[in-house]
Amino acid sequence: MRDILKNIFISLVIFVVLVSLFSSATGTFKKENVISLSETASKIKAGEIKKASVEGEKVELVFNNDSTAITYKEPDGSFLESLKNLGLKEEDISKISMEVKTASGFNLFLMNILPAVLPFLLVLVFFWLMFRQAKSSQTQAFSFGATQMKVFDPNKEKVTFKDVAGANEAKEELKEIVEFLRSP
Repeated sequence: MRDILKNIFISLVIFVVLVSLFSSATGTFKKENVISLSETASKIKAGEIKKASVEGEKVELVFNNDSTAITYKEPDGSFLESLKNLGLKEEDISKISMEVKTASGFNLFLMNILPAVLPFLLVLVFFWLMFRQAKSSQTQAFSFGATQMKVFDPNKEKVTFKDVAGANEAKEELKEIVEFLRSP
C-alpha cells in the first residue's frame, strides 16, 4: 500500500511539473484583452494602433498608449488580406508597423514535438509501473501456500523426546498430538 501511494504521489508531481512547464511555455495563464478582427480594422482606420505582430494565427496589437490586445486572423489567409477584405486601404495599413514572427527554439519543440511524444512517454511510464507492480505480485502469488522446504542432512544430530530434560507436560501433550495425527 505504501508503494502504491508513493507511485501515485510521484506521478502527480511529474504531472504538475509537466503541466506547469507546458503552460509557462505557451503562456495560457496570461490575461489577454481579445478584440475582434473587425474592431481591429476600425481601430487601425482611426489611427489608434501603432504596431501589429503576427505569430501564426495570433496577432498582438500595440496601441498608441502602449496597451496591448490580441486578435486572431483567419487560418488560411494573411493578416493583410483580412484587413483589406474588411475595407482598409493601403494608406491605413501602412501607418502601422507590421512584424511577422515565426516559432523557433524551445517553443517550437514544445508546440510541435512534445504533443506527439508526451502521450507515448506517459503510456510507457504507465506500462512500466504496471509491469513492475505485476512482477512483485507474481513472485508473491506463486509462493502462496508453498512450504519452506529445508535440505535434509542425514549427518545432522537428531533430537528425541528422551533427549529433552524436564518439561514432562510438554512431552505428554506432544505425544497426544502425534498419537491423534496417526489415528484421528
